[in-house]
Amino acid sequence: MNMTNTPTYIFEELQRRKVPVELINEKAMLMRYFHNDDWHFVKGCFDEKASIMATKICNDKTLAEYIAREVGLHVPASMRFTNEADAMEFIREYGPTVVKPVDTAHGHGISMNVRSRTGIKRALMHAKKYSKKKPMLQQYVSGHDVRLLIIDGKYAAAVRRVPAMVTGDGTHTVAELIEIENNQPYRSSGLSGKLKIISLRSAKAYLERHIRKIPKEGEQVAVVGVSNTSMGGHAEDFTVQVPKDIRRKAEAFAKRLHMPLCGVDIILNDNGDYSFIEANSSPGFGPHHHPRFGKSRNVTKKYVDYLLK
Repeated sequence: MNMTNTPTYIFEELQRRKVPVELINEKAMLMRYFHNDDWHFVKGCFDEKASIMATKICNDKTLAEYIAREVGLHVPASMRFTNEADAMEFIREYGPTVVKPVDTAHGHGISMNVRSRTGIKRALMHAKKYSKKKPMLQQYVSGHDVRLLIIDGKYAAAVRRVPAMVTGDGTHTVAELIEIENNQPYRSSGLSGKLKIISLRSAKAYLERHIRKIPKEGEQVAVVGVSNTSMGGHAEDFTVQVPKDIRRKAEAFAKRLHMPLCGVDIILNDNGDYSFIEANSSPGFGPHHHPRFGKSRNVTKKYVDYLLK
């Protein structure tokens, strides 16, 4: 099993505790462990008590927003796309907008900072590559992209997710800097625990003609719009920085949906203001175990504690 795969963390923690565990199908990420005189299944990070209904709600970002509001989380203005005229009216009222599919993960199909009719058309075409459903428009909110991890109804850890970036040297273009960065030994295209390589295709779509720009020496350039580790970004431990009030509301969100494992994504400003962005029913453990900066958090131990409760 691959060492950065979340099921691998779970498998090895069960082994460490001398709990009988078997890998049934690596591709399907299916294992089973023996506890309390019976075998129990885990698929990925879904166990037998995980709610299918909660997963369906989290997989539809508009439904997740409804539950978030119910538990008191602040949600930015949003709407499902109907037509270009309504979309432009939304932009005129709320300013820069995020356009994203309602049912995808890992940042796929998302367009940031959409401001014009041309931008709307491009964003719709991009979203259609990943989903057949009409996308949603969400008011753009600036700040730290933070994922809170809730395990068994309790706040376990948080990471700040930073977009893929390159640093200018005054000589190379952004595209060339991406290639140089991707050749660094700490980046990998696989699941080896290293940072992922930066997608040149995503960078071209985000930067357009600016990908040929030559940044000044020391100038940092975000090359992908979404703060997602699967697109070359990195994670930093942010566990202690999340205000307690937000932690409690994230716990309430997971409890309302009966989710033993839940990732709650927010944008958090330095002054403590925040906005709920979306929820994830199968959040990865890797960013918490291997943040690029900050303390490593053994969230797998907390999850296995829950499994063996």
